[in-house]
Amino acid sequence: MQYMGTFSGSAPLIKKYKASATVYIPGIIMLRSAANASGQMSVSTTTGAANALGLLLDNGLANGASITYSTTQGDTEAVFGVIVNPDAILRAQMVTGATGTAVTAETTTSAASNGLTITATGAADFTSPE
Repeated sequence: MQYMGTFSGSAPLIKKYKASATVYIPGIIMLRSAANASGQMSVSTTTGAANALGLLLDNGLANGASITYSTTQGDTEAVFGVIVNPDAILRAQMVTGATGTAVTAETTTSAASNGLTITATGAADFTSPE
């Protein structure tokens, strides 16, 4: 996902959070840590974003260099920038599979004149929230 701006026109509000997992990829939605650890976050799933914090901006920087999560006492802590604006406008690519496959083209075989009913052939089922 990409940050595109806010509905209010304000600048992005960026907060710093500690890592609570090994790998984060910029551009994903981050969640409040499942363990409710203060100041920590975890990664959203493909089907849910309950308790979302915002959009991840970077990959854990310390002194300008990328670092990763470590459980070793005394290691530099991975701290990530997250856009937390509740009115953020995010751009996302529409896909039909978890691996980023392109959206499948559908062919309309019949439709009601009021636009409420459609029958189509293809992989997607328009009657579900697919």
